[in-house]
Amino acid sequence: MPDLPFLEGQPPWVVVVVVLLVVVGGLGLAYLKRKAADEPEDAPQVEAKEATVALPAGAGPLDLVRDTMGVLATQAAQHKADADRAEEEARVLARKLAKCERELAVLNERHATLTAALEECRRRTGDFR
Repeated sequence: MPDLPFLEGQPPWVVVVVVLLVVVGGLGLAYLKRKAADEPEDAPQVEAKEATVALPAGAGPLDLVRDTMGVLATQAAQHKADADRAEEEARVLARKLAKCERELAVLNERHATLTAALEECRRRTGDFR
């Protein structure tokens, strides 16, 4: 039986649990050793079957790979087309934004010109509303 760990100062329940674990562990080890000694060494061993992957009927492994590559190529083409459409839409929106900014600049210039003309007119006429 193995040596017990140093248990001084531990609560009684800890001492009981540790002693129980040591005793049960020793008995289990003795049982396993005896059982191993009782088994003949030339006992037949059961070999595990290798795992197999089910393929569609009539399809070889290369057909499955070819089909998978075809699906991936189709998805890649669709994603490229989506990206091209998004880039074109971004270019169109950028052109529209630039046109709107130019129109806003023109309108701001006209507003400033008309405001200045109104102020000049009020100054000449003496109307200071």
